[in-house]
Amino acid sequence: MDKGINIRSVLLVKKAVKILDYLGTKYDIEKLKKRPDICKEIINKFKDEYMV
Repeated sequence: MDKGINIRSVLLVKKAVKILDYLGTKYDIEKLKKRPDICKEIINKFKDEYMV
């Protein structure tokens, strides 16, 4: 059976990448894809400064 794409984790990565781009921070997208908890933390930490 094919491994399905989790839309929630894709959206988390997308938001985290937008924030990191805005901040001018380097990131490894493959690590972000594997660790959605890091994406959640980035979003929660910077959601007040950068509205996504």
